[in-house]
Amino acid sequence: MRELIFQRLWQHHAFDETGLTTTCGRHVELIKHGELNTFDGPDFFDARIMLDGLSLFGCIELHIHCNDWYLHGHQHDSRYNNIVLHVVLQPDDAAPVQLENGSQAPTVVLKSHLHSSWQTELFALNQRDELTCSGFLRHISPDVIREQLEHAARLYFTIKREKLFAWYDAHRKPSDAFLRMLWIGCCDGLGIPANRQAMVQLAEQSWDYLAPEYPLDYHQASDLLFMLARGNTGWNKKAGRPVSRPENRIRQAAHLLVFLQTHGMGWFLGQTLTACVAEFGCKPFAAGQRGRVLIHTVLLPALHILGSLVHKTELTTQAEACWINGRVPVPSRIERVFRKAGGAMQLLHNHPGTLPLYRYQCSQGGCASCRIFKSLSRG
Repeated sequence: MRELIFQRLWQHHAFDETGLTTTCGRHVELIKHGELNTFDGPDFFDARIMLDGLSLFGCIELHIHCNDWYLHGHQHDSRYNNIVLHVVLQPDDAAPVQLENGSQAPTVVLKSHLHSSWQTELFALNQRDELTCSGFLRHISPDVIREQLEHAARLYFTIKREKLFAWYDAHRKPSDAFLRMLWIGCCDGLGIPANRQAMVQLAEQSWDYLAPEYPLDYHQASDLLFMLARGNTGWNKKAGRPVSRPENRIRQAAHLLVFLQTHGMGWFLGQTLTACVAEFGCKPFAAGQRGRVLIHTVLLPALHILGSLVHKTELTTQAEACWINGRVPVPSRIERVFRKAGGAMQLLHNHPGTLPLYRYQCSQGGCASCRIFKSLSRG
């Protein structure tokens, strides 16, 4: 991952270009640094350099160590025959490199041209299992971090909304389809971490047993769910904390089922968003940290969908704003990663964008589209 940062430093000229020389002592002047190649092949194309006054056009390849050229097999790859400059970070064994056509490309060592603080952090990256930008986050403006977190939160909201809407059955009456969607989504959330599939199956089976004109009380709902659950062999009864065991989550689901049957879709439309969230959150099925997760990852996306279905723009706007500005528990293991990276935890702590930032960008190597990383690479 260090090589990715190194590429961005080169792309944004984040180093001192004066006095560049090759390992053979030839003077290098950078006229055009090249365009970043996002596909296979050399790192930068359409570059131009002056080598001891001789103008050269072609590609530039970057590596942490000179020997990486051979480890990556570039000496056997004809796509690298137009390399005019090989740039490495570390000086160890740095030398001109062999091309597939038998000629050589000059090598430049960039270490002494980087600021000392960047050298220290960059050289340490591969020694630790951390984020690509580990050690650099402390240098990033809080406004940039806030912007990236909000972008990640909006992306995650869209993902949650689309996942939830997949349970909306347009062949049913709108009220029945909405309540069923919300019911399945909440059961999915109650099943985290080890029984999501089993809880979803239970939710789908049980909904068709209900008669809207005959709402169940808690004991009836509980009996129904436990009866259906016995026919499902997919339960993991040992995973997670005791509160997450199937029997406890099924009891919570029974309370939820009674709530949805009693209130109906009209209740959600007749309440302000604040009142709806408050009432939902004080029920037995939405207590504690799991309740906050259900409100944020299920209820708010469901209300956004409801607003779209009935053309209540105010409801969709408020639901998304509540999501962006709210707080949702973030797994401690993820917060530890950002803390080690030097991030501003007062911004990242329980922010709705922290989890998707890590899950869909940091852990997937999506640095190229990250505002934080772009700001970092511009120095």
